Amino acid sequence: MDRPFTMNDEERRLAVERLHSSRDHFLETIEGISPAQAAFTPSAEQWSIIELAEHIAISDEALRGLIRGALKRPAQPELMEQVQAGDYRYHRAFRPHPKGVNKAPESLHPHARFATLAEASAEFLRQREATIDYARATEDPLRGHMAPHPVFGPMDAYQWLMACSIHVESHTHHIEELKNHPDYPA
Repeated sequence: MDRPFTMNDEERRLAVERLHSSRDHFLETIEGISPAQAAFTPSAEQWSIIELAEHIAISDEALRGLIRGALKRPAQPELMEQVQAGDYRYHRAFRPHPKGVNKAPESLHPHARFATLAEASAEFLRQREATIDYARATEDPLRGHMAPHPVFGPMDAYQWLMACSIHVESHTHHIEELKNHPDYPA
C-alpha cells in the first residue's frame, strides 16, 4: 500500500540518479584546477571557482534543512496539483538559469571556509552522500509538504530534493564558464 505523499519508485530513481550525476560532473569539472585558477574571477561581482565550490559544499545540508522544515509544517494537499505541474523543471536536462535568478542567502555565501578545492570537495562529498542516503531511504511524505522558493513559488519537498542536483548543475555551469573565460589562468 502506498503511503500518502511519498515519492514513487520512478521519482526516487530520478532523484538518486541526478544526485549522482550532478556530483560526478562537478568533481570532473574541478579536477586539476590550480590554486591560481581556483581564485580567478573576471569581476568583483562574480564568485571564483573556490568560492563556488565552497557554496556548493555547504548547500546540500542547507537544502536538506529546508526539506526538514517543510515536513514540520502541515501538508498542503490543496497545492499538490499546482506544484507538481512544475515537475518538468526537475526532470528535464539541465538548463542554466539566467544570471541573477537566485540570490543565495548570506549564510550560503562563501567566507573562505575551505583553503583548497580538495577541502571543499571533501565536504561536498560528505554532504552529498548524506543527501543520496536520504533520497534512497526516505519514506517521508515529500510530495505533500511545501516550502516557498523566491522565484518559483511553492515547491514540495521532493522538488527541493531535486533542487540539490539542479543547484550543483547550475554552479558547475558557472565554473565551466569561468574556465572558458579568455583571462582564465593557464
